[in-house]
This record gives sequence, C-alpha cells and structure tokens, in this order.
Amino acid sequence: MAIIFGVSAAVTRLRPPVNVTPPTYDDAFDTAEVNLELRAGSLGTWGGGLFATLKTVWYVDGVALADGDPLLVADTNHPDRNKPGYTIKKVVVQSAWAGKSVQLRVQVAGALGSAEAQAPLLDVPAAPADEPVVIWDYRNRTGDRTNTSYIKTRNSGRSMYGGRRFFTTNGAVSRQGIGNKGRSAGKWYCEFLSHDAPGSHFRFGLSAIDAGFANAGMLGDHQWQLGLKSDGWLYTYDDRGQVTSSSKVGPNWRYSETIGMAADFDTDPNGVLVWFTADGVTWNNNGSADPTTAVGGHLLQNQKASGTPKAMHPALFSASASDTPNFALSLFCNVGEQLRAAPTGFNGWDNLANNGAMPTLTNAEARRLWQLWHMGPAPSAARMTLVDDLISGLKADGVWTKLKSLYLLAAADFGHGVYDWKKLQRAEWGSSSTPPVPDEGYATWLADRYYKNGGGGGYLTASSAASTELAQNDAHLGLISRTEQADGTNTRHELGAGNAYLANNLAGGTIARANAGAADTYADVSFIGHNVWTRGGSSQAELYRDGALAKTITRTSAGPSGSITIGAVNAAAITPNGINELVAAHYGQALTAAEALAIYNRLNTYRTALGA
Repeated sequence: MAIIFGVSAAVTRLRPPVNVTPPTYDDAFDTAEVNLELRAGSLGTWGGGLFATLKTVWYVDGVALADGDPLLVADTNHPDRNKPGYTIKKVVVQSAWAGKSVQLRVQVAGALGSAEAQAPLLDVPAAPADEPVVIWDYRNRTGDRTNTSYIKTRNSGRSMYGGRRFFTTNGAVSRQGIGNKGRSAGKWYCEFLSHDAPGSHFRFGLSAIDAGFANAGMLGDHQWQLGLKSDGWLYTYDDRGQVTSSSKVGPNWRYSETIGMAADFDTDPNGVLVWFTADGVTWNNNGSADPTTAVGGHLLQNQKASGTPKAMHPALFSASASDTPNFALSLFCNVGEQLRAAPTGFNGWDNLANNGAMPTLTNAEARRLWQLWHMGPAPSAARMTLVDDLISGLKADGVWTKLKSLYLLAAADFGHGVYDWKKLQRAEWGSSSTPPVPDEGYATWLADRYYKNGGGGGYLTASSAASTELAQNDAHLGLISRTEQADGTNTRHELGAGNAYLANNLAGGTIARANAGAADTYADVSFIGHNVWTRGGSSQAELYRDGALAKTITRTSAGPSGSITIGAVNAAAITPNGINELVAAHYGQALTAAEALAIYNRLNTYRTALGA
C-alpha cells in the first residue's frame, strides 16, 4: 500500500499544470470601451504539476497580439510582476478594434506541458459615425492606482464617447481629458456637466493637443491651456507665461450643474476669447461680459499673431486628493444635447447629429434628462417625452413660475429621482454634501415607484435655507405619498422645515404646519395621495388633497426656519423621521385653487404613466 501511495504522489507531481479558476480583469468591466486600459487582475489558480513560466496574452477577435507588439506594455503595478518567470502585460483598447472583441488569456508552461485559461470576452462597442472619439490622459498624481476608478465603464450600456461619461476619478488621483475636436477658427460653444461635487481643484477650459500633462499638473499649469477652477478663478498659460486671475472671474458651481463655454477664435488678433456661464445669462461673473458682442472675454494667446495658431480642444481636469471623491464628468459638444442654445453667432463645438435617438423636446429642463443619463440607464424616448409634457403642462397652467423645486421621486433611476427639475441640480444626501445614493439601512428606492427614508439618516436635503424658498405669506408645500403609517406611536415627518412641513399623523391622517407657529392635525385627511398646503396671506392657509380643498387652516403666519428636507423635516431636527413611500415633492409660492388642481392633475398623469 505504501508503495502505491508513493507512486501516486510521484505521478501527481509529474502531471501537467491544470487551471482551477480562470483569470480576471482588474475591474468588473461589462464592455471594453475605446481608450480603456485593460489590465489583468487575478492570474487564475492552478493545480497539477509545477510550471516554469506564466504570461498574459491579449486576443482581438480571437487573434493573439504578438509578443513584440508595441501596444503591449509591461504592467509595473501588478502584484505578481516580480515573480520569476512571470510576464504580465497590459493594453489600451484601440479605435480600430471597435465592433470586435478583446480577451485576456493566461498561458503557463513547464517541463511536462502547458495550459491556458481565459477571462471572459469583452465586446468593444462600435462608435457611431457622428460621435467624436475622446482621447485621454489618466495619470494618477500619487502613482498609486489602488482603488482608482480610471477610464472605465462601470455599468453596461454606458458609452465613453463624446457627450457620454467623460471620465471618473476616485480617491487621491487626478485626471485630464481632452475632446478630440480642435479648433483654430470660428466661434464655438460646448458644455460640461459635473456629476458629483467638484472640489477646489476641478477645472474646465481649453488645451492644445500637445500641452504637457504632468502628473501633478492641472489645467492651466501647462503652456497653451486655460482652465476655470470651480471656485471661479482662472488659470491661463500661453506665450506670456502663466497668468492667474486675482479675483473670481467666472462662475463657481456645485454638482449636477451645467457650465457653458463659448470660444471666439476670430475677433482678437492675438488668440481666442473665452467666456463661461452657469446660467446662460451672466458670463465670466461680469454683467457686461457678452460673447455675442465680444465683450469681457478671457484671452488665451495661441500663436495666432505669428500666423500659426494652435488648435484648442475642450478640456477637463479633476483632482480629488482631499476633496469629494468619485468625480464623474461629461462633455457635451453636439447640438441638441446641450442644455442651452449656443450664443448668437456660435456653433456647437462639434455641430454633429445628436448622439443617439433623442426625441425633439420642448423644454431645456427636459433636455437635461439627456445629460443626466450617466446617473443610470439611458432614459427612453417615452420617458423624456413624459417629463417634457409634464413641464410644458405646468408652464401652460401658470404653475411652473411658482415652483422653487420639483422632485419626481418615482423615476427610472435613483439619480433622476433625487433631481430638482426646477433648480437643475440634485438634492444632497442627508446633512452631507455627498451626492445621494441609496444606503443600506437608511433609505430605499424602487424604480418608477418611490423613495423612502428608513426613519433615520436617509433623508434628502433639498434646500439649505427655507427662509429664501418659502416666503412667510406666499408659499406652498406639496407631497405625493403611496402609504400612510399609523402605528399609534410615531408621527412621520416627510417634507419641510421649521414651521413649514407635512407629516403623517401617528394614528393616520395628515399634519400640516403651514408657515405657522403650530401644526394642525387632520385625522380625516388621508396622507395617501397628493397633499398640498398653501398660504397666500398672514391669517389663513388652505390644505388641498388630490386637487380639492380639504381644510382651511386659520392660523397666523410665522416664518420658516432651517433647511427643507425630504424624508425628514428641517434636516431631522424635528423627529421622528419619515418612513413613507414618496412619489413626488414640490414647494414654492402660494397656489390658487385652480393651480392646486392643475399640479395635481399633471403629476397624477405622470404617476399613472409610471404605474406609481
């Protein structure tokens, strides 16, 4: 018996290598976008006999890239790079591979044989003919790419071309991205959308294609660049050297805001004049600046005076070292995708057909949904039209001008649900400036149905100053709820601020505090449905349910205080917090009876279409 076991052990040692678990990529990619750097993650696990060599091999449409191919670069960051006999290469997906597949394979060899294991095939999406391919520089400032969300697609169906997800960063990193469409003549307009809260190191502007992108450099720190920082300061570097503004000369912004840039290459003999705007009205933080009249533009000299002007490209930079991580930025250069019309005399930077099948939308607010689709699945044409019709209807009813904020909490994606369609920005998550994401144990969200706080910190901060949103004698607050909690113990505060809120009574019914020093409880007014209180004077207010007058509130007015929150009241200062399933929320100026009915009808049409 001992001899048999000994022979068996020897035979086992003499077997060829056998793959046990396959290799993986360094991240969970769904597709391989052009310009994405692919790296090996796990090299797989191996059984059987020992092997002397291991190497990564990259295949395109089933054909291996040769060992000497210049596209293959040693992966100096892989944890197994220094193991004897290991050869680990990385590769960047090429535009010529569009429409093909790419795959990582790991090959091992020893004295008794060889073996191969394969990672999953990744499709390389074909770039539509009207989408400009974007080129990148994605260097990490610290040189450490651990936990770095560098150029990649995190969800299936998200493109990395043109006006799609431009780039992301995460942690102590920096990124520079440049659109491929350079201009040296003409008048051009483009926009960018900041998806997360940019820190003070974020910049948007112009760059020459050959500007040096040093690891620690920011946009405007290299020659032939101009970068507007998120606090409104400007950094220019041209043949005059580097020039930094001595004051705020452009708009500053928060996440989910669209910043426009107009560039005039024709008017100034020395270079390009540039203007920035956050609202389409004020340019360069100067009431007199106007790109249509070439007044108040920032000059970037680009060798135009010498007769050999450098072409300039839209450019973005972000560094999140100690700021909010997880930036995600998109550049919108194509006509139809932009939130605002280009200034008179200016063209969309690429002036190409729309990226994808975006329907014709009446309202700029609805077109914003096209810019926001990076937050989740691309909205369908029907969904965009539904939002467009809602906004058009509210405008026709005279309600839109009275709204300060409108949240359609029942939405196809959580990012859309916490978006303020009036202010064109997202709500903040709880008391933090971090963009809201459903948090286990705090809040829940069901697509096209509802958002709800879990009774704790999963509320949304809609406005930090109720006193500027709800005038003491000219205000309304409205909410649609699918549920009514009546546990007999807890009043659930769902929307509002100090002196101004809507809550679910502990025994059922609605509590309304309509800009007043005390709240009124109405057990006979169900919290389920659309409840709105509105105050147009100092002596009384009205409570409407589903568009009909339910109660007249005879209380003297008192000014609101604190912040307006959804799923809580005054940032949870008035407890307990909400736990109901909320479909929509809105607030603003006082509504007439006809307007209260109109907004109910419009929101009910939207809700019915979703099945919420």
